[in-house]
Amino acid sequence: MYKKILFVVVALLLTVTSFTGCKTNSCDVCGRGNVSLISLYGNGNAPFICESCFNSLYSSGANGGTEELPTPTPSSGSELDVKIQAINDTLDEYIASGNYEGATAYIIEQLDLLKVSYSNGDFSELEQRKTSCMNEYRQRALLQATQAYENEGYQSALDVLYHARTILGGDDIEINSAIEYYNQFGTLLFTDFLDEYFYRGESGWRVETDVLDNTGAEYSTAVRLYAPNGGSNAYVYLLSGAHTSFSGRIFLGYDDRSNDDVYHTVSIYGDDELLWSSPKITMGVMPIDFAVDISGCSQLKIDVYRSSAYNYAYIYVANGALNP
Repeated sequence: MYKKILFVVVALLLTVTSFTGCKTNSCDVCGRGNVSLISLYGNGNAPFICESCFNSLYSSGANGGTEELPTPTPSSGSELDVKIQAINDTLDEYIASGNYEGATAYIIEQLDLLKVSYSNGDFSELEQRKTSCMNEYRQRALLQATQAYENEGYQSALDVLYHARTILGGDDIEINSAIEYYNQFGTLLFTDFLDEYFYRGESGWRVETDVLDNTGAEYSTAVRLYAPNGGSNAYVYLLSGAHTSFSGRIFLGYDDRSNDDVYHTVSIYGDDELLWSSPKITMGVMPIDFAVDISGCSQLKIDVYRSSAYNYAYIYVANGALNP
């Protein structure tokens, strides 16, 4: 008798849900809530009934025992809920062990996969946990980088940060800012910071490739210096205090190796104090290596003088670098 009544109830539900298409939060037959619901016809649509009611209907058949109901299929909503719960459980394990790197990598990966499989799913809770994990891991990575710098130097700090960036993404502002900060403690090539001047005189200094000096030696890159007719031209750079010397090689270009109509000199200043000055650079002068102590200086000025108002020659700095 109960099964016949149950069948009538289900029939009425089918009539209603065919018009509404709605899913309730409880069994559409017995009304029990907080239970795992099953799509009656296995197609993910209403009506949704609990396992107990489904088994009762299945044993009798929906038309009095002559036809079996389809195998139950969990709704897509319940599948997603189960997966989200499993992700939360795993995430809790990572966090409980203090492994925020693992937690961050895991939640980023799992969220990406869920969004592919359930494009209309509600992931607000996981998004909040993802943000929380990323924030915690970021702060730990920055602290670890500071400790690595104090104990082992800037390169160790950079190693920590570059690894963190692979987890958090290449557009992470705080990690990228920290990388930029620690990079300044390494060797900076003149070719890389040429245009980062504080102020300059006339333009004209530029990076050139495959440069030959007046002996025929080749350099993959070098900075070509320039001074106006019979005058000087200077570039000034601000120093961070992380470097102790400025070094390089100055030479006359190969095409001007026989030019004795003009000479140049190069002078290097630290905080407006002359630290080094080259001899006259002209025909017959070999390339000149220099290394100038800039410890404690806040500004570096490189000044080039050209002797002639009518003749010119190209001079270069190769291997120029600020050294830690």
